[in-house]
Amino acid sequence: MKGDAVARLMILKTYVLLSSLADFTAANSGLAARMEAEGERDVQSNRFCIGTSTARVVINNTGPAAWNGQHAISMDWPEIAALDRVARLIDVTLLGPVTPEIVKWLANSG
Repeated sequence: MKGDAVARLMILKTYVLLSSLADFTAANSGLAARMEAEGERDVQSNRFCIGTSTARVVINNTGPAAWNGQHAISMDWPEIAALDRVARLIDVTLLGPVTPEIVKWLANSG
C-alpha cells in the first residue's frame, strides 16, 4: 500500500480434513485461544474457510519475523498436535518477503 513501509507477510495454508468438521473446528478453536493468549504479537489475524473435505487458513503477519516468532513459540504446543490429528497440511503459499529463515524452516518441516 502507498506509504506502508512495513513488509507484511500473508500466509495461505490448505489442509485436508482427516476427521469431522466438528473435530477440526474444536482443534482450531483451542489453537486460536492459545495463540491469542500466548502467541506472537505480530500475528494480526487468522481467518478460516472450512469446506467438507478441506480447510484453508489465511494468516496476516506484520512481517517475516512474526512467522519465525510464532513457530518458535508454538510448535511444541499440544494444540498443534491436536490440529495435526484432525487435518494434514498439504500446501503453504507465502505472499510477501520470504527470508532465508523461513525457507530453512519449510525445508526442515517435511
